[in-house]
Amino acid sequence: MFAFMRLANPQAAHDHADHHAKHGANTTSAEDIWTCSMHPNIRQAEPGDCPICGMALTPATANDNSDPLVLQMTEAAVQLANIQTTIIRGGDASELGSQLRLSGKVQADERLASSQVAQVAGRIEKLYVSFTGEQVRTGQKLADIYAPDFIAAQRELLEAQKLKDTNPTLLEAARTKLRYWKISAEQITAYEISGNLQVTLGVFAASTGVVTNRRVAVGDFVRQGEPLFDLMGLQRVWVLFDAYEEDLPKLRVGSKINFSTPALAGQTFSAPITFVDPIINPRTRVASVRVELKNARQQLKPEMLVSGTVA
Repeated sequence: MFAFMRLANPQAAHDHADHHAKHGANTTSAEDIWTCSMHPNIRQAEPGDCPICGMALTPATANDNSDPLVLQMTEAAVQLANIQTTIIRGGDASELGSQLRLSGKVQADERLASSQVAQVAGRIEKLYVSFTGEQVRTGQKLADIYAPDFIAAQRELLEAQKLKDTNPTLLEAARTKLRYWKISAEQITAYEISGNLQVTLGVFAASTGVVTNRRVAVGDFVRQGEPLFDLMGLQRVWVLFDAYEEDLPKLRVGSKINFSTPALAGQTFSAPITFVDPIINPRTRVASVRVELKNARQQLKPEMLVSGTVA
């Protein structure tokens, strides 16, 4: 606990003394005023007990200040209240600490966001990924689409194969049409060898990630290029710290931030600043400071709270 004392204005005291000298002191002297050591606002013209704490009133000293904003205590009152004082002196950055503390959140790396779209128009016959948050891998089958255009393209391929000796250009054109729908050369060869028409076209994941939005259900008709799923890769994440505008001059790209999260007690992470937002948020008056981190085991999850320090 700290106690602060304010010295009286010498000039004001001098003027006050002159005023009494000129006009005569007709007020009660300090010796006639009785007050409480714990409650200096109690001031009586005769001895007695404090109406608040019951302590015996003591004579007020001549240097008592009647300003209600100034608290003055006797030596006995200071000891009774166990008040301790200390002197605070300024120092350099090494004495006071030169680390800046920041708080923030883990966020997904926007560059790893993708949408899985339908390569051909048709009806969703089956979904192999049915809920938000499911993890998918590159090449994993996501859905089957019944697509009349796909069936017609297979017929064209089989007819063109019959004429491959006389008209090889027609066969190549039929293959190219299927390639435009992201159908691999191996699949096209399998269609040619089997000679059977595939009723549905499989949709395969083009990237690894977590499903953040499932846009379709079984039975829905989708147009060519329409999104079926939104995916977000979490193998790498951003950590966005909030920096107040007065702290921005102390932060620069390349400075290392050491941080931790309550969700992973005992673990400390370290990464350099890769980006400082050039725009201040008008509501919070902060700018985002970003670090990037590998997250192979996906320990860091979006929206986790973090706190860090930067030299």
